Amino acid sequence: MDKNNNHTDASCENEHCNLQILFAHLLNEIKDKAEQSGNNTQELIHRSQNRLHKYKDLVIHLPHIDESEVFLMYTSLSPAERKFAKAGTEALSFAIDALEQAKS
Repeated sequence: MDKNNNHTDASCENEHCNLQILFAHLLNEIKDKAEQSGNNTQELIHRSQNRLHKYKDLVIHLPHIDESEVFLMYTSLSPAERKFAKAGTEALSFAIDALEQAKS
């Protein structure tokens, strides 16, 4: 970490570095929840992926749906998932794809 608390990693490409860091936080959140609840990590990864996908779909279709649906879905996201939601649809796509790879 540098003096501004920014993570730096030689293997981290600049344009994806923040997303990779956010994803690491998301995976840690999922693993911690699995340990605390006794649930299967793979199942929690799948649930997270579904929530992110549903939120992304709602955002994409926002002009055609009630905004309250998006808000309700946003409130169901975990703190780490909300960071991806705030980063936009490209970040959501990144997280959804990365979770798919994590399931393998």
